[in-house]
Amino acid sequence: MSNEIKLGFFVTLGILAIVLTIMMLGNYSLTSKYEVNAYFSNASGLPKKAKVKISGVDIGNVKKIVLEDGKAKITLVVNKDVKLYEDARAKIVS
Repeated sequence: MSNEIKLGFFVTLGILAIVLTIMMLGNYSLTSKYEVNAYFSNASGLPKKAKVKISGVDIGNVKKIVLEDGKAKITLVVNKDVKLYEDARAKIVS
């Protein structure tokens, strides 16, 4: 193998490693997801990127937390294959 091919191979591996690291640290995902908003009177202790669970199974995470009309508006990102009903309830647990 020539030096140019070896160099190209290692540069490609380096770029791939950087992209994978950014995806893992930035919490990017290649799966389809959708957003749901939940409103709480108190969201203290809830961090961004917290896991969202149903029956102990991870189904998504918290995208952002903002104050809207005196309540905490929490935007959840949920896996596309998980169906939430219109009357579903959410609660914050530690």
